[in-house]
Amino acid sequence: MIEIKASEIIKATGAELVQGSPDQLINKISTDSRTIKSGDVFLALRGPNFNGVDFIKEAIENGAVGYVAENSSIDSNLAIKTEDSLKFLHLLAKHVLQKVAPKVIAITGSTGKTSVKDILNSALSFKYDVLATKANYNNEIGLPLTVLELTPSTEVVILEMGMRGIGHIDELTEIARPDLALVTNIGNSHIELLETQENIIRAKAEIINGLKDDGTLFVNADDESTKALRELASSKEIISFGKNGDVSYREISSDELGRVKILIKVGSEQAEVNMPVPGSHHAQNACAAAAIASKMGLSLAQIKKGLEQLKLSSGRMEVLQENGWIIINDAYNSAPDSALAALDTLRSIDSERKVAILGSMLELGDSAKEEHERVGRYVARQNVDSLITVGELALDIKNGAIKAGMSKDNIKAFSDYSSLMKQIDSLVRTADAILVKGSRKIELENIVHYLQKKR
Repeated sequence: MIEIKASEIIKATGAELVQGSPDQLINKISTDSRTIKSGDVFLALRGPNFNGVDFIKEAIENGAVGYVAENSSIDSNLAIKTEDSLKFLHLLAKHVLQKVAPKVIAITGSTGKTSVKDILNSALSFKYDVLATKANYNNEIGLPLTVLELTPSTEVVILEMGMRGIGHIDELTEIARPDLALVTNIGNSHIELLETQENIIRAKAEIINGLKDDGTLFVNADDESTKALRELASSKEIISFGKNGDVSYREISSDELGRVKILIKVGSEQAEVNMPVPGSHHAQNACAAAAIASKMGLSLAQIKKGLEQLKLSSGRMEVLQENGWIIINDAYNSAPDSALAALDTLRSIDSERKVAILGSMLELGDSAKEEHERVGRYVARQNVDSLITVGELALDIKNGAIKAGMSKDNIKAFSDYSSLMKQIDSLVRTADAILVKGSRKIELENIVHYLQKKR
C-alpha cells in the first residue's frame, strides 16, 4: 500500500479520528488479526456471521498500530470510527486507486477468470510493473484489499471480478472502473443464484456499465452468449478473441502431458507458442490474454515469451508428477464446462490408466442433476478407466456415466473426501494419470496432498 496520512484517509472515507494524530502515517491495512504485522492498522470488518471488533485486542497484541471500527472504545495509538466498515474499505480502495492511477484491467466470466489473469500477468510483466488479484480475492472484500496492495510504481492492476448475483459486479466496478474489461465466457455457473441464463448474462454485462468512456471490451468470439454483450457495448471499442476472433489461435499439437502448441495470430503477425500447462482450453485463455497484451502495446514476441513462462495458481490445472502418478490438480473449483475441459486434458495424457476423481459441482440450481449427468456421460465417452465421485450431487455423474455405458465395476462413489481417503490407496495404481476436480467446498485438495505425501 502507498504511505498515507490518517487525515487523508479520514477525508477520503468520511470516517472520524477518535484517537491518535492526523499526521500518523499508514502503509498497511489488514483485516486478519492473526497475520497482522507490526505497524499495520487493523480494519474490523463486520459481516453477517462475524464482527471484527471482537479481534481488535488480538490485533493490537500482535503489533497493530491502531484500528478502524464501527464501534469500539479500546485504547490504541490510533483509532478511527466509521459508520460502515465495508463501505470504508471500498472508499479507501477507490481513493488509493485514483491516487496511483494504474491501468485497470477487469476480468469476469463463468470459467477461466483466474487462468486468464495468471496468463495475462505473466505476459504483461515483461513490460509493466503489475499487481494482480491473489488467490480468490475477487469479491467485495478481496478486490479492495487487492487494490490496497498498490505501490507508487504499479503501472497495471489486473482485477478478477467474481459474481454472486445481480448488482455485484456493479459494486466492484464502482470501486475500480476498468480501462479494459474481458468476459471469458458465459456458462451456467451460478444458475442456482440467478435462475436463468438471461440473468447470468445481465449480471456479467454489468462490467460494461463500469467501463471508462474510452474503455475497451474483450469478448469471446466462440461463445454465442457474448453476442448480447456486443449489443450492450455498441458505443465501446470491442475486440474479440478465439478461433474466429480478431485475435485468433489454432492448436497445432500436444505432448504426452497434454500441453498444447498453438499458433496465435495478432493482426498480420503470428507466432507458435508452447503452452507450459496442460489443457486445450488454455489455448483460448492464452488467446484472450494475448488480445489484451497486444492492446497494451506488447509485441507478439513479448507475448510469446510471457505465455511460455506461465505458472498457474495452485489447484488450477496443476500437473504434478508424484510417486509414478501424473496428477492433474484442478481441485480449486468446478463447473460443467470446466469439468469437460479437464476431462479432455486427462484424455490427452499418455498413461497406463486414466482415473477421474470428480466432486459435486455447486450453485447449479434446478439444472444440477442434468449437468452432473452430462459430465458423467462425457466421462464414459472419454474412455476413463476409473471414475470416483465425491459428494451427494456427484452421484449423478456416476448415473450419467452408467447410462452412457460405463461399467459399474469401474465406478466408486463416496460421500466426502475423508471417506475416499480411507480407500484411495486401493483405487489408484502406479503409472495412473489422475484428475482431481470438484467445487471448493468439497475440499478435494486434501486428496492431492495425501497422494503427494505417499512414499
